[in-house]
Amino acid sequence: MTSLEFLALALQVGDKVHIYFDYNFNGVEQCDAYFMGFRHYGKALIRDFQDLSPVFYEADQDGKPTRRLLQGATSWSTCALRHVRRLSPLKLTANAVMAMCDLKEEVDRASHDALLTYMADYARCHPGRPKIFLDPDNSISATLQDKYCSYSGTIVAISFVDGKLHFDISTETNLEKDVPDFRDASRCGVIVEDETYLLKLLFGALKEPYYPEDDETFFDYIRPGAKLRWNDNPYYIERSMKAGPTVTVVGITSKDGRVAANTPVTIFSSSRRTRVTVNAKELEPLELQARPNKR
Repeated sequence: MTSLEFLALALQVGDKVHIYFDYNFNGVEQCDAYFMGFRHYGKALIRDFQDLSPVFYEADQDGKPTRRLLQGATSWSTCALRHVRRLSPLKLTANAVMAMCDLKEEVDRASHDALLTYMADYARCHPGRPKIFLDPDNSISATLQDKYCSYSGTIVAISFVDGKLHFDISTETNLEKDVPDFRDASRCGVIVEDETYLLKLLFGALKEPYYPEDDETFFDYIRPGAKLRWNDNPYYIERSMKAGPTVTVVGITSKDGRVAANTPVTIFSSSRRTRVTVNAKELEPLELQARPNKR
């Protein structure tokens, strides 16, 4: 658990919590406790929230607070806590609500800037496919603002083309691809309901990429003899801000002739001077290819 995740609980002194430890402490994996504030070790100047370490008191057999430090520890590093669940109700004052609304506005603006910055870097590393797909089962609501009316839908992909954000949005009637962000559109654009949550989904999609398996033509660019880009080491590519090397497709191993995300593809890498078998999802076009929009 990070320090920021812990602070997001907005705990007050005396609040009851349930703690899941990152590893066993004296044979205890989880327990109830009471939050009693923070300690700071070192210099008097607190540089940031990471300098704060939470303090907990143990709960007795009846679940009531005691004066005993949890596990005898004067404070805890948040990295030793896998998860903390609030048991006491969150108490909000009118001033706290106003402050939280102001904070959300700041976070929303920062999230939009972060989306632009990250997708610009991603497009630089993936010029042939500067698009990240989101799992439809874990998408985010948005509105497609058309010339004469608007449609409710969900974002299924986000891309960065010509210096602007674009979205694929699924509505009740259609799938609209590569629609610009409403800030950059004169007539037709997408208004995202919560850009902070979209940023969270984006980072999740990077850890566990999703590909549109229902689109049988998605991997049509993979065919024998095609020159493609191979992202064999995405972490290195993202750090160096360079696209992957160019390779040539030698063969495709597919029983039904259909290429899916995990279909084995044999490529020839001139940089390695050898043949390598990779999954289809590791290969992408050299340049951005225009795809017809479904209307």
